[in-house]
Amino acid sequence: MGYGKTVNNLKRYLNCDESYQYIQGRGREIILNSVNKMAKDIGIVQEGTDESLQIQGKDVKNIVRSISLLNEKLILEQSSKGFNKFNHDFVLLSSNWNQVVESKDLSKKINVNQKLLEYHTSMVETCRVLKHLLKEIKGMQSFSPPSFDLSRHYLKSIQERFEKSEDKQKA
Repeated sequence: MGYGKTVNNLKRYLNCDESYQYIQGRGREIILNSVNKMAKDIGIVQEGTDESLQIQGKDVKNIVRSISLLNEKLILEQSSKGFNKFNHDFVLLSSNWNQVVESKDLSKKINVNQKLLEYHTSMVETCRVLKHLLKEIKGMQSFSPPSFDLSRHYLKSIQERFEKSEDKQKA
């Protein structure tokens, strides 16, 4: 996915109603400012203009804080696919921006967020598979086709014949 599409997805999500469930108040402002800052800086780097990047310590701190807020939501709340997609895109943009900035703190937060998102996604998938298996097992519990009864009867008759032949050999 291209840089412009990622930025558009982030801004679109921040403008939709669902985002207010996860991102409120000051945190929303910090995340929006972080998206704008990273988009602007990556745009400058991609264009290769002579304009110098104005990266300050507070910019890095705001992005680290943004990722911390997203991590908090991943850990403490049940999240939607939309929020997870936003989270993934935000971390992707942050990771690309960090290639220019090279902040160790930001790298750590990005790695933590990626691991949390992977863990969350795998747990959601595990729950989905287990629910499906539970439905299948419940359906199989009441499943008893006539062929099973015939097989039981056949096995019983074979066992009786075997027992009769053993009795004849003993006598």
